[in-house]
Amino acid sequence: MKCTQCGCKRFIESAFSNLISVGGWDVSCSISKTVKIFACLECGHLEFFDKMMPDKLAQAETKLKRLDDELNSLLQDKESKDSLINELTEEITRIEERLKNLDITVREQNELSEKSQQINNEIQQILQARRPIDKRIQEIAKNKEAADLEVQKLRNLCVGE
Repeated sequence: MKCTQCGCKRFIESAFSNLISVGGWDVSCSISKTVKIFACLECGHLEFFDKMMPDKLAQAETKLKRLDDELNSLLQDKESKDSLINELTEEITRIEERLKNLDITVREQNELSEKSQQINNEIQQILQARRPIDKRIQEIAKNKEAADLEVQKLRNLCVGE
């Protein structure tokens, strides 16, 4: 490794006090136990390395991918249910148009009315089945936002931004 300040390749591992002085003020800070600190022998610059950071980033990215996959699956399920509802609604519209025709028999009118009611019941069942999907989509969207922020934070820490 090279010092990011002077380019020197000579380092020693350094202990880090939780109490440091910044501008004449004593400031306490905490450092993870997985962080290794090295001091440049040329300029004294401290380099911080966390061996666990890549693992944390990989876990966060895996979680984000899992949430993305689940969200996409739920959105496809919702879209197929919406498409089915649209088809059924169009069928009800066709039935209602047919019912307006004065030339239909009473039997056909009763059959069409019964079919319309069955379709309405089916639409209600689909809507009821879609409610938990909508709720889960909202939950995943919130979790995905938090996971995305975590991934960005970890990436910034790994890159050193």
